[in-house]
Amino acid sequence: MTTTRKTAIALLVLDLLAAVTVFNAVGVLRGISTVSSLVLLPLVAPVVALIVAIYLIEGYKARTDMLSLDYTSQHAIAIMGAMLTTLLLTFAFKIPGGYTLQ
Repeated sequence: MTTTRKTAIALLVLDLLAAVTVFNAVGVLRGISTVSSLVLLPLVAPVVALIVAIYLIEGYKARTDMLSLDYTSQHAIAIMGAMLTTLLLTFAFKIPGGYTLQ
């Protein structure tokens, strides 16, 4: 396995870990879930939206200049699009019992 592929896989894993951590931290801080019961299965759609958004801006390619202002603005727009998609999916489909949106 080449170094660029290892880097891309490491970035993907870090993105997935960050998404799961943020969603679970918000759930714990709002009192919806506890630290001992992490939410994983309902996070499939947000994680897929995040991966697609970052893939579309070529965030996992070795030649991407991640320090440029162009990439930073594309990254911010892509993440906002993934968050909006997650929000729309949350309100468009029925949420299983136990998770109230108030």
